[in-house]
Amino acid sequence: PAIVEPQAGFGFSLDLLGNTAIVGSPVLTGFVGVPDASTLLFSTSTGVPAVSLPPPLMGRNLAGFAVKLTESHIVIGGPIAGEDRFGRVWVYSRATGILEHVLAASDATVATGFGVSIDADDQHVLVGAPFGTEAPARGGAAYLFDINTGTELAKFQRDTPEVGDEFGWDLRLAGDSAFIAAPFVGVGEA
Repeated sequence: PAIVEPQAGFGFSLDLLGNTAIVGSPVLTGFVGVPDASTLLFSTSTGVPAVSLPPPLMGRNLAGFAVKLTESHIVIGGPIAGEDRFGRVWVYSRATGILEHVLAASDATVATGFGVSIDADDQHVLVGAPFGTEAPARGGAAYLFDINTGTELAKFQRDTPEVGDEFGWDLRLAGDSAFIAAPFVGVGEA
């Protein structure tokens, strides 16, 4: 079995489901003993890498900044991915490791942070873009996608977004509800 020696960025993001752990490494695109991987799946009982996912795009894209496992999918965020630097989220089949969808915001702009945070279940992917939206700056947004088709279903923002709210910094799906953090609401107000 391959011996994985952690390098810079190893464990920047992780998720557990059953006896499988996913570990993201957005800083480097490789691990000693497992070249050309930005994300690894491990067996929690053996510690041995079970699946090595190559970086979806070569170069500096921060693939693995956020990761999520569901029963049927592997979801990986890369907040500066793409030639346009708009950010991308990749959805892989957990059974086959085959890339099924590349998610992008319909109204994406550069440096939105699309993919900084993700959550998923076997029906949806919720993606945070906390630095985005045209106005106000860094007001942030979150996007809901169908995990099986890759279709964007909804965009969420605060009713009255303000500069620097960073809505979408962290988020969670819970049944039919979405919980979306905006950690800097009211910061700097008198």
